[in-house]
Amino acid sequence: MYDGELIKKLRVNKKLTQSQLAEGICSKTSLVGIETNSVKKMSFVTLRSFLERMNMTLAEYEWMRNQLDEPIKLKKKRRMLDRVQEDSFDPYKEISNNRRHFKKTEDLYYLVLNLHMVEKTEVSETEFEFLRYECRIIEEYLMQIPDYGQFELSILADFPWIFSDRFIENNYLKIKKRMRRLAQLNNHEQYLFTFLMNLTSFYIENGRLKKARSVNEDMKRSLAHKERSTVIYETLMADYYQRLISAALGEEKTKDYQEFFTVLEYMLGKNQRRSLEKKLLAIAEPSNLDHQFRICITSPLFQTVCLYRMAGKSGRSLLPQHHGNQKRE
Repeated sequence: MYDGELIKKLRVNKKLTQSQLAEGICSKTSLVGIETNSVKKMSFVTLRSFLERMNMTLAEYEWMRNQLDEPIKLKKKRRMLDRVQEDSFDPYKEISNNRRHFKKTEDLYYLVLNLHMVEKTEVSETEFEFLRYECRIIEEYLMQIPDYGQFELSILADFPWIFSDRFIENNYLKIKKRMRRLAQLNNHEQYLFTFLMNLTSFYIENGRLKKARSVNEDMKRSLAHKERSTVIYETLMADYYQRLISAALGEEKTKDYQEFFTVLEYMLGKNQRRSLEKKLLAIAEPSNLDHQFRICITSPLFQTVCLYRMAGKSGRSLLPQHHGNQKRE
């Protein structure tokens, strides 16, 4: 659903005529164009003025919009991710198509689809340099909007590592506050924990252990007011990342982990235990290379951003070179 359709629906529910809603904001002709989708772009100032006249907050509007859009977008995302493993799947074509849809609709959802796709794609199948466009556009967008809705918070929770250090540092408190508020309004408590867990993991993988420890402490504090029995997974993962940081700093011996991993296996299963234990033992090995590359063995997207940021600091490209005849954007 376009914004215009939702504006019309809300206007009718409020028993306002087009002239009443448009007065002092825009011409009636412009409102007609917005409601019929002949006008594709509506400024944020205009949208906010419409909402104020209809006595509606931006958060309420975003929630309604997400409720209408989410089923369609989730279905499209699932379809795309199901096709990733097919032999005929062309990631370059998918990236290009999603970018074209973004430029046509200005809906950031299409760029986020590319991030989800790259997470599921083998390293050799996707040219990571393509992600620079997604990272830049998404960060620029979030810098321009005054508040974050459910969609923006889901991006921050799932992909905190695509953002620059300056953005995270400048907006860290704002992000946490908004995620807490959304949890109170709509029961989306997982956003804050997911954001803190993914950010902790990213800092560990880049050897930035002081930052990792600080965020990990926030992660544990976010669980403090909840019943432990209701957040078993979250508590275990917070403890796990705390031990991962301690291992990287040489503060604990590997023999001290066995009891903890026995609990992990009991709660999460043998496969999850093996995966997490492998990562912890890898970072605890003194023979590993510097922290920058200790455990960049998880998702392709993690590896992309590590290389992208290092390239920016050194002034040279560390990204895999493109081979083949695929057209660059």
